[in-house]
Amino acid sequence: MRSGVGTREGLLKGPIRMALTARGTLLVLETFNNRIQAFDIGGNPMPYCANPAYFAPLKDPQGAVTYLDLAVEYSGYLYVLSYTG
Repeated sequence: MRSGVGTREGLLKGPIRMALTARGTLLVLETFNNRIQAFDIGGNPMPYCANPAYFAPLKDPQGAVTYLDLAVEYSGYLYVLSYTG
C-alpha cells in the first residue's frame, strides 16, 4: 500500500497505528491530521464513518493530545489510547 503526505482522503500525515476491522477495513490513526482514516485491503480510501466520510476527526481543541494506539472490536467500537499534557 502506498500513500503520499497530505490532508485529503487517501493521503496520510503522521500515521502511527493501524487496526483491521472484522469486515477487512484498515483503519489508520494519524497524529498530525488528528483523525482515523479508512482504507480497503487494496489501499484505496473508502467511506467507513458517518455521512459516508473517509475519515473520523478526533477532537483535539488545544493541540495537546498525544495519540498512542488504536483498537477495534468485532462489533465495530473503536478505542483510541491517548494522553494530554
